[in-house]
This record gives sequence, C-alpha cells and structure tokens, in this order.
Amino acid sequence: MTRQTSISLKKIEALKKRLQKLPLRDEIKSREEAVEILEPSFQGALKKGYTLKELRALFAEEGVFLPLSLLKKRVPEKQNYSARIATEVAAKTVRNEPESSAEFAIKLNMADEEL
Repeated sequence: MTRQTSISLKKIEALKKRLQKLPLRDEIKSREEAVEILEPSFQGALKKGYTLKELRALFAEEGVFLPLSLLKKRVPEKQNYSARIATEVAAKTVRNEPESSAEFAIKLNMADEEL
C-alpha cells in the first residue's frame, strides 16, 4: 500500500509566494528563431529603404550578430535589394532618358547653298 503524505497549507502558501517571486528567465533563441521573431520588423525597415547590411549592423549594435545569408533567406527574390536602391536605379534611368523627342530634332541653320 502507498502511504499518503500530507503537506501543510502553510508550506503550500510559502511555495506559492516563492514561485510568484521567481524572476523571468532569459530565454535563449537560435539565430533562425531570432530572425523569425524579427522578420516583420526588418521587412518594414526594408520597405522604408534600409538595406540588409544596414539592418545587420543595427542588430550587431544591440549584440545580436546574424549572418547576412540568414537574413537574405527571409527576403523574397524580387525584394533582394532595398527600396532605396530601386529608387536610385530608377532615378538614374530617368536622367539618361530624353525629356522630349524635340531634343532629337535635326535643325539646320545653314542655307541649302552652303551645304
């Protein structure tokens, strides 16, 4: 037969108070888990024009060292570069295009006889 043990209510209350006073344990996450948790925030930063390298440097300032390759895995292929780079490329393209077709009109200032 099993002998039933009794615990006093005083001890139970003391344990209850002690358990409530326990500090929150610092949970450790893997790099992959950290990226998963941070993904919505860094996706928002990418949309604001920051690059993955800039974000990785920001993470490092906080003591979170993540490889660039791990961050790239969380970025869709078409979004591999930041919005700022896309804007810069678009701006360069616009600058190289003529403003109007009038720029290419051939104007002859010479009379036909001078040709």
